Amino acid sequence: MLLSLIDGLSNASTTRHRLNPLKAPESKDDSLSLLNCPKGSRVTFVRTMGYKTIDTILDRLQLISNYSWTQFGYNLEQNYHWNYHRKICLPSLDSSTPISSNSSSSSSLSSPFSSCTVKWFFEKVPNSQLHGVNEKLLNSIKSEDDCLSACFNERQFICRSVRFDHVRSICALSRHDRRTSQESFRKNINSNHHSVSYFENQCVQEPPRCTFRRLDDYQLSESQIMLNLTGLTLEDCEKSCLSEQSFICRSFIHYHHLLGVCLLSPEDSLSLGENGIKDIKSLTLSSPLSPSTDGFPMNLYEKASCIDVNIKCEANEMIAIIKTSGPFKGRLFTLTHPQECYNIGTEEPDDTIALSIPLHGGQCGTQNLRNGTFVNSLIVQRHPLILRETDRRIDVVCDYQQITRKLRSGKQVSEGDAIAMTQVVTGLASTPPVRLRVVNSTGNEVKDVELGDPLYLKVEMLDESVFGIFGSELVAKSGEGSESVVLIDDQGCPVEPNVFPGLAKADRTSKALVAPFQAFRFATDPSVKFQMTVSFCLDTCPPVSCGGDKLNETTSNANAYEIVGRTGRSDESFGKRRRRRSDFSDVDRVYGSSDNAAKSDKEAQSGDILTDITMETTFFIVNNLKADSSLNESTKLKHIRSLKHQTDVNSKRDIQILACNSSEVHFELLSGSMLAANAYKITRDLDPGVCLKLCLQDSSCLSVNIDYKKGTCSFNGQNLRTSGIDRNLRSSPFFNYFEKVCLIRSSAASTPLTNSTITPHSVSCSNKDWSFERIRGKELIGLPFEKIVVEASTREQCELACLDYQPFTCLSAEFNYQMNECRLSPYNRFSSLNKQVRLEPSTSLVDYLENNCAQGPRAFCSWKSSKQNRLILSDKTIITANATTCQDECLNSQNFICRSFTFDSVSLTCSLSHHTRRSVPGAALLKTPSSIVYEISTCFDVSIDCGPDMMKAKVTSSTLFQGKLYARERPTSCFVDIANSMDFTLPIQLKGDDCATQEESEGTFINTLIIQSNDHVITSVDKAIGVRCSYDVGNITGETVLNIE
Repeated sequence: MLLSLIDGLSNASTTRHRLNPLKAPESKDDSLSLLNCPKGSRVTFVRTMGYKTIDTILDRLQLISNYSWTQFGYNLEQNYHWNYHRKICLPSLDSSTPISSNSSSSSSLSSPFSSCTVKWFFEKVPNSQLHGVNEKLLNSIKSEDDCLSACFNERQFICRSVRFDHVRSICALSRHDRRTSQESFRKNINSNHHSVSYFENQCVQEPPRCTFRRLDDYQLSESQIMLNLTGLTLEDCEKSCLSEQSFICRSFIHYHHLLGVCLLSPEDSLSLGENGIKDIKSLTLSSPLSPSTDGFPMNLYEKASCIDVNIKCEANEMIAIIKTSGPFKGRLFTLTHPQECYNIGTEEPDDTIALSIPLHGGQCGTQNLRNGTFVNSLIVQRHPLILRETDRRIDVVCDYQQITRKLRSGKQVSEGDAIAMTQVVTGLASTPPVRLRVVNSTGNEVKDVELGDPLYLKVEMLDESVFGIFGSELVAKSGEGSESVVLIDDQGCPVEPNVFPGLAKADRTSKALVAPFQAFRFATDPSVKFQMTVSFCLDTCPPVSCGGDKLNETTSNANAYEIVGRTGRSDESFGKRRRRRSDFSDVDRVYGSSDNAAKSDKEAQSGDILTDITMETTFFIVNNLKADSSLNESTKLKHIRSLKHQTDVNSKRDIQILACNSSEVHFELLSGSMLAANAYKITRDLDPGVCLKLCLQDSSCLSVNIDYKKGTCSFNGQNLRTSGIDRNLRSSPFFNYFEKVCLIRSSAASTPLTNSTITPHSVSCSNKDWSFERIRGKELIGLPFEKIVVEASTREQCELACLDYQPFTCLSAEFNYQMNECRLSPYNRFSSLNKQVRLEPSTSLVDYLENNCAQGPRAFCSWKSSKQNRLILSDKTIITANATTCQDECLNSQNFICRSFTFDSVSLTCSLSHHTRRSVPGAALLKTPSSIVYEISTCFDVSIDCGPDMMKAKVTSSTLFQGKLYARERPTSCFVDIANSMDFTLPIQLKGDDCATQEESEGTFINTLIIQSNDHVITSVDKAIGVRCSYDVGNITGETVLNIE
């Protein structure tokens, strides 16, 4: 028979016995010969739990020397005291290819069987199936062994289960199984007993962190126990179950009072149903391999769920990355804010879901323990709608006490216990972006001022973070560096308060620092710049007491603001000197101290200095003393002050927008964001375009929040400039934030924007809903073309430079706040299908700006679709009869660049969006059974120049193209190879055989072009385009006609 003992392990404290051993073949060659397997195949078993061969069949098998197990595979009867194992052979795969369940590429994904150690590869459940979650259907499959081989060889996804229809010879492969999609697993009650069978892959590795639930006073039968261990505690028994290599252990029984007996089983309540688990008060095993358990209480523990958790601790957020056992289609959310802070699984092949959790603000409920430690609780809900007992609660912690002097980002640490917080997450976070500027009363950075003008030195963190800042060692320098004066000393106190006061907080809730002063200059040099040391400390930086007359002078001249600086003087107001991290020895910092008191004294506390950086402002010119010429400037200042007094005293208004001509006011978009402000007006059920037009017509409106989930449009009298530098901006996947910006196209602008004439590469934004989409802290990488650097002192000037750039059409720009540098590019984040060109976090203080005014090719487009999905961030919604009409609306959209649309077959709604599934925030892609998302893959614009002896086909692609352009009848003699280009040309001879151009009639020449994206084969996404040049006889003038085939 096929049953034999598998070798076990034993030691002095633990004894292992196999209760249901499988017999391995005596030799590999004998096994292959017996099953007629080709060489290189792997022999394994298919296990059918609770079945045995009919006794009469067993008698017949004893008389057959070379029988086929498949021949008698259906001659089984149910018996829960038996398990049936059938030997099969499966073809081998190249074990040198590493396993990666995170990749969907067929070239990189290896079979999960490569290193499989279990004794049976598949578990069979007769007369059952997984309904509606098939990844691949194979027809004309002759046997269940062929179906299992297809699963074994599948490289495009992890094949977790198989459904084989014996009658119709259909094999269905799925990346789900009955545990990852319980609601889809069904018994076929009314069908033929053996018409459909379900097979489950036993070789897929589960995530390492699993929990068990206790089922009191339940038992497993002897046939369902595979391994008997003795001498183990409950914890050791659980670890043995998780580490078992010969089968997937899904439950165990532990007897505390009986020599630590531990029984491991591959079964659980799902696989056993109502027939396996029995409700009794004790378990009696009659096997001679296990001791008697009569009268002893027992506890059955069943594996509930398995996940893996990684936490990234960043400067202003913690990012939880959850990996589950199987595709995740549920929800990940914070315990206290399930409706505001969550993400929805999209069943991606990598089985992971992530959630960004802000450290500050009330959106996600993160708690600040005030010692550098931030905590939150997550719920991993496997079902999209309901919470069940097997779902997980994860307590996550980011501890910033361990930040070293040289801060760096990205250390990943793992979550501990699922319920109790047993492991502290230690994060090494990067210093947040900071900029140092000299601005005027309107908030604009200055370049040319008059002596005595009121100015402000501002140091700002562009993102809220766990750090506070203060300034010291402020020095004003002349342009040539020959003269300098110290304004703030190394303790943070002003040296000459009458010339330059101390730094104060911009307001009570902000961490930004500001110092008002009057413009001054050096006698021999009009150029001035500031250099200052900016220090970061944990949480907040306490104010410094500068003592004596300096404090009185400063407060009298600065409206009694608190000076924020470095403590350390004998008369400081907050006790002993705050400690630098450099005061701690490396040994104490890394390993701690054995003395508890000493260790406590050296833990990081709020206010501890962590690191310093030295920053400089840009040069600005201070004009010398003049007799009366300052009158005009004074008049301007009075006008600005009058504008400021016209506004509500309880709100701040953007003077730049108020002074901007209405034709020069545009919108800047931040997707997945909202401004935390009190709206003065809210409307419902308006298209975003209508909402933005209403804001343009209202001078009180400075920005708009659009809630796509509730269908509301909120008009704000504030924007980021008036409410603080990005600190009131909140991430929310169901919102878009639009802010008014002033883009003045003028040759007199301070930035060299060439001229104001709209050239072929200049772009008009007059009819667009927004001009640029801004993505904070990101830059474009992977470009085949260097970015062009131009000078710009503001983000708006950088956007204008992009609109007016003439050598090429600028599709995106990047503005570096620290260097006042603007970089222009003919590409954007949608310019590559294979993510070669993509957005990545910037190491500098950079924002990515995407041009919405430059319409790309829209003529010949390829589309791809995603069923049962809906993009909630839609820019326009209409009612259409079908998806074709919706597609035409997208291609002809004038107010924004439409890249996708969602068509709902029930409501007949057509929702257009500039986003794709790749660009939209993760939670903004919703599961909707009646909806399909259609995305533009690539579009081509084709034009023909008709010359005297040839026609030139000029093709512009919306994405970087790699392939061929050729005449259909002459692919080897009339072609051009394209590698990573968006513009390419093919000259086509009118005469001769090189291009096989045909003269349709006198003076009319025709040909057919093929745009082929694959070097070897033509696919359905390729284009065949008919071209024609018509000439008047005796003239050179031609007429161009394009037709698509």
